[in-house]
Amino acid sequence: MVILSSKGLIKLVAKASSAYRSVFIGLVIPCMVLMFTSLSEFNLLQHQPFWLPFLGISLLLGLILFLIQSKKEKLKTRLLSAVCIALVYGAGSTLQLNCTFDHSAGEEYSATVMGRKISKGKNDTYYLVLSPWGPEKTETEVAVSRIRYEYSLEKSVLKIRLKKGLLDIPWFYIE
Repeated sequence: MVILSSKGLIKLVAKASSAYRSVFIGLVIPCMVLMFTSLSEFNLLQHQPFWLPFLGISLLLGLILFLIQSKKEKLKTRLLSAVCIALVYGAGSTLQLNCTFDHSAGEEYSATVMGRKISKGKNDTYYLVLSPWGPEKTETEVAVSRIRYEYSLEKSVLKIRLKKGLLDIPWFYIE
């Protein structure tokens, strides 16, 4: 809306030396936060059902962003900026829509902690290796918070809630 109502004074992407203002960074950073937050917060049981809603949301947003940009801008710039924002937003919003607005009761399962692992790096990531549970027929490695990791000892039993998902993308969380 800002780009359309600015009568060309505000652009999605503008050169640093340009007199015009750009909103690209102001859009892409919140979209990245949405995506990374969603990826760390939700565990999908299957990834295949994710792709259709993700592509639909991304295509719709990408088309809108592409069309609101001035035709005077380079085609490559218009296309890359629209695709970049649309894909990042599409991933985060698909996960948020599916999981946050899923009010299904879900099914409860139990899984035993078979192992624990820490991936060291700039930010440590904590994993629990869970025994087969519900529809999972093999051991599953799940990223968890540091607190969950510290309180989940090997051979302890955890409750897992499997939910349908608003967009029919099954997901689960450890209770």
